[in-house]
Amino acid sequence: MRTRIVVLALTVPLAAAILYGCGTTEMTAAKVHIQLGEYSEAIPLLEQETANNPGNVEAYILLGQCYCEVDNFASGSEAFYAADALIAADPETKFREELDQTRMFYWSEAFDAGRIPFNEAMKLLDEEKNDEAAVKFREAIAGYEACDLIYDGHPKTQFMVGFSYERLEEYDKAFGAYGNAVVVKKEDMETNNFDKETNLADYVTKYANAALKTEHYGEARQTLEDLVADIPDDTNLLYAYAVLLLNMDDFDEADEVLERVVEIDPGNYAAVVAYGNLYLKEDWSGRDARKAIDILEPLVETEEHKDDYQIYASLGKAYQNLGDNKKAAEYYRKAEELFKAQTNGE
Repeated sequence: MRTRIVVLALTVPLAAAILYGCGTTEMTAAKVHIQLGEYSEAIPLLEQETANNPGNVEAYILLGQCYCEVDNFASGSEAFYAADALIAADPETKFREELDQTRMFYWSEAFDAGRIPFNEAMKLLDEEKNDEAAVKFREAIAGYEACDLIYDGHPKTQFMVGFSYERLEEYDKAFGAYGNAVVVKKEDMETNNFDKETNLADYVTKYANAALKTEHYGEARQTLEDLVADIPDDTNLLYAYAVLLLNMDDFDEADEVLERVVEIDPGNYAAVVAYGNLYLKEDWSGRDARKAIDILEPLVETEEHKDDYQIYASLGKAYQNLGDNKKAAEYYRKAEELFKAQTNGE
């Protein structure tokens, strides 16, 4: 992965232990090799140490570090998890901080190994160099997946794997990765250990969109049902669930969910529009043009939304359904004027 002095990767206590600590012949020799940046030479010594002294937490941490230095993240992960299990069994051990800091150091490096080619790929897409971008997206996926080997409890990594697969138009893989991200993000919300910036709804929206493209409706619906049951007042989460239901043509359930969103957050414009347009569905027994008007007409009376031609078109349809052709014509005409003004007549 890199050539450098090992102390860069270690916490101060662990570095001090390497420099001044005492132990078995294997540990002493391994630490010397690590100090010299000879990670491959240190690995068999640390493997021997952990075999002889399976309770040596420090040896597992150093072993994990050495494996990560030679880009063997799977073996590094095994060593880190072995150290984690030993620490969990003995909370009094002094190595918890050292383990967490070492793992996060290598997680960050692996994340950069995904982030850098991902950003390059996005730039190449802007330049319409799609084949070159695809190569970079696959490099990004490899980097992000290495993160999961080191620390599989971080939701951002699977989210970025999904995003990369989505850009490659491999939607089944994107759906799987986004689904993993949603599960891990839900768990992370309870501990707030990792991704403190991104909302669960952002994860769910990408997951639901991937479900629509792959038609994994049943699995996605169950996931979102469970989430909504656990977090009933998150309007962004509820809206994502409603969009999925609308695409599944489950209009009765979508009606209940959208009504809930609008009750909680009347200013949620996307939800209000979806709620109003639902009552114009031709193939729904609950269709009600008058209710659609009651929901949508106040929107065009606001400064913020008075130029939304799509709302005028929906109102035109609603009045047409009621047989008020004069009012329908007014709204259709206004929708056409706004559309031409906003699209240069195209």
